[in-house]
Amino acid sequence: MAAAFDVLAARLTDADEGVRVEAAARLALRDDPRGDDLLEALAAPDEASPYYGLLYDVHRHRLPGR
Repeated sequence: MAAAFDVLAARLTDADEGVRVEAAARLALRDDPRGDDLLEALAAPDEASPYYGLLYDVHRHRLPGR
């Protein structure tokens, strides 16, 4: 499974923002912090953002007591 995480981490520098955000979020959902800087640098998305649902999932995953 570590190899899959490494593949995701390699996408953190992809030229496509959507690929970078997706990779960072998928890592976060697996408690891998390698994409945290990218996620923290994003402006808070509104509901019209293509990342809204994914980032909401990351937020819910990180809530205490989950």
